[in-house]
Amino acid sequence: FELIGSGGTEDTKSLLPLEMVEHLRNGFGSKGQIVHVEDIKARKAAFVEIPDELSEITKAALKRIGINRLYSHQAESISAALSGKNVAVATMTSSGKSLCYNVPVFEELTKDTDACALYLFPTKALAQDQYRALSDLIKGYEASIHMGVYDGDTPYKDRTRLRNHGRLVISY
Repeated sequence: FELIGSGGTEDTKSLLPLEMVEHLRNGFGSKGQIVHVEDIKARKAAFVEIPDELSEITKAALKRIGINRLYSHQAESISAALSGKNVAVATMTSSGKSLCYNVPVFEELTKDTDACALYLFPTKALAQDQYRALSDLIKGYEASIHMGVYDGDTPYKDRTRLRNHGRLVISY
């Protein structure tokens, strides 16, 4: 990671997180741009059973991909989404955020044949990663949940199919 600005390029690869915050605060943030920094201590992961409110279809799909229990933040966000609440989840990388939205979407798509979802990601790589993860989750339901990535590389025939029949469309 290199910062380019006032005075040239500075290598920050060797900085620890707190050193990086200080570096930013004293350099780019020296005019008050950084207004709040908070150190939240790590805590041990808390697991819970898969919620009873999920359909047997969803429970079986989760078990098929090797998920027998959820992190507490996943269960809480899934329950909130299924009850119609807006949800925002902020956790570290690889903490299972995708399940927080994939499970409620899968649940709805299997219950309501008119339901559809549009996933937008900031990069093609992330869109492709999510497509692969969703493909595993919906295995066995591909016929009823028409899913695909819609981007510049999508063949014309697949674009038409996704526009006309797509129930889970992924793009970036």
